[in-house]
Amino acid sequence: MKRNITFIILFSVMLVYRLFAGGDLASQDQITKDIKANTAVLIDVREQDEIQSGMIKGANFIPLSLIKSHPDQAVVKIKALASDKKIYFYCRSGTRSGIAISSLKEHGINGVNAGGFSRLKEFFPTTN
Repeated sequence: MKRNITFIILFSVMLVYRLFAGGDLASQDQITKDIKANTAVLIDVREQDEIQSGMIKGANFIPLSLIKSHPDQAVVKIKALASDKKIYFYCRSGTRSGIAISSLKEHGINGVNAGGFSRLKEFFPTTN
């Protein structure tokens, strides 16, 4: 019985993550390749107080709160940055970047989840 409950909880968590976290995470190799080739942009969807700890150098700041509250403004900014480029989104852990991706799909923006800042800062230079 205890094993069944554990399975149900794990399955539920995985299902919720897949629904709201924008699918699979992009590989570090693919992100690096795309950024170096100038065929992609990075968008940080964390909030203002969180970016004080640093951002990936060259990333663009468009917080999830703006995407949720003023999606039209966010779409204009994103399209100006990435009219013909792949768009990688990141946050602290990868969950909010997935939410941003899901929200922006309704507005014709297709993004890729780059995961969390803690993961990316291992491979990319940061502002702090």
